[in-house]
Amino acid sequence: MEIRYLLDTNVASFVIKGNSTAVDRRLVRVPMAQLAISAVTEGELRFGAARMPHATRLHNMIEDFFLRVAILPGIQTQRNNMDSSEPRWNARASAWGTLMP
Repeated sequence: MEIRYLLDTNVASFVIKGNSTAVDRRLVRVPMAQLAISAVTEGELRFGAARMPHATRLHNMIEDFFLRVAILPGIQTQRNNMDSSEPRWNARASAWGTLMP
C-alpha cells in the first residue's frame, strides 16, 4: 500500500492525543499504512516530549505512534552542503545533528 497522506506536526499531535474529533473522523477511514510523517515532524514531536520529561504516558503514546506510521527521511543534502567553517552553519549542524542518521 502506498503512502497517501503526509501528516504535519499539529495533525500528528491530534492523532497521538486523540483530542480532535474532526481529525479522528477523517482518519478513521484511512489505513495506517497510508499515513506518514516527515523526519522534521518526528523531530518536533520528540523535542516537544523532551520538554515534558515526566509525561511518561505521552512519551509512550508518541513512540507507539512512530511504530505505526512511516517516517520519511529528511533532506540530507542541505546539511552536507554546509560550509563548516562558517559559524552560523556550524550552529545549525550541531542543533540538527542528533536528528539525522
